[in-house]
Amino acid sequence: MEAFFNILSVRICLVIFYLLGISAMCLYAEKRCFYDFDTVLYTACALEGSGTAPDKIHQETYHLVRRDLGPSRFMQLTDTTNNYRSSLFNNSANFKSQLPFYRIKVFYVWLLSRAIKAQVSPIYFSTLLNIICYLGLSVILILYFTKQSGFLMGYTASLCTMLLPMLTSTLRSNSPDMLTTLLVVGSLLLLLSQNLLYRYFSLPVILLLIFTRPENSTFVLCFGLYVFFSKPSDYTRSFASILILIPLMSYLLLIFFYKPYPWTLLYRHSFLGYIANVQNSSLGLSFQEYVLGFRFLAGSVLYSDFFMMIFLLLTVLFYKGKQNSRLSVFAKTILLSLIVRVLLFPDLSSRFFSGFFIISVVLFLRQFSYLNKGGLRAISAE
Repeated sequence: MEAFFNILSVRICLVIFYLLGISAMCLYAEKRCFYDFDTVLYTACALEGSGTAPDKIHQETYHLVRRDLGPSRFMQLTDTTNNYRSSLFNNSANFKSQLPFYRIKVFYVWLLSRAIKAQVSPIYFSTLLNIICYLGLSVILILYFTKQSGFLMGYTASLCTMLLPMLTSTLRSNSPDMLTTLLVVGSLLLLLSQNLLYRYFSLPVILLLIFTRPENSTFVLCFGLYVFFSKPSDYTRSFASILILIPLMSYLLLIFFYKPYPWTLLYRHSFLGYIANVQNSSLGLSFQEYVLGFRFLAGSVLYSDFFMMIFLLLTVLFYKGKQNSRLSVFAKTILLSLIVRVLLFPDLSSRFFSGFFIISVVLFLRQFSYLNKGGLRAISAE
């Protein structure tokens, strides 16, 4: 069977099938995009970044939404039965008070604003960006998996991963999450490499990741602190210090230049009910309110994608050995960052974790390859 898949013509046919499958998903996503209200607010931030006059942002945003999404979707996004959406549609001050929540996704907003300057609709460009990121991710995975695990296993793993509902739903969502997934996978694969130059290449990618979704700084900080204090042989303390400094300095830059709202207000807004007039809202968060936010987890306690990721990471930790210490470091720090992430934002929506899910598959397959090469016999001997 293995000899059959080593035939060049067979491999070419399989790669063509892979490309057709990925292309079909891109076409499906382009036709079935999911536009939620975040699309409206990211569009407003992009207009702001492109130089639109502040007093025209509200009007111009809804003009673009009506033009690009059509009357039916426009009605959904300005639903008069939804107090939050109707309030933002009718009150420009309330609308502008929402923008600091979205403005801090600096890299994503900058890309959308460049699209506006190029006379391209930011709403259409967000769909195009998702497709580009999905295609880029499909190329990275098939090249990486086939190199690490052989053609057959690598091909199967990459195809199954790219067609997961977790990833295809992220592809359909007009948000920074598909770009974040690509940056998570790209930066962590570089960081996982034994090549020192590749590891340093991961640093600017990590910086872009934080400026796309700042909450990913939790993993970078956890990884840097773990490496700094545990001193594994694969990473130096000086490199760990850089990793610690990157999220801290990024956070200071975001506070100084973009003035985001405090975490307490973001938590109340996200988990205790949307706040239309944010500027006049209380910044405090009681312990009872914090605990009440965890009711969001009740409906997702058996959420398969998230707990499959936990299972894969725990499997990597269970089969540990000297030759795969880097895998253990990554598995531990991802688990730790996930705990911190859930404590700060108790939401298991798959699009927030799709990048780390793919990395957990990478770690598992690398561990599986190691076991196939005799690691399991070595562990049994111990």
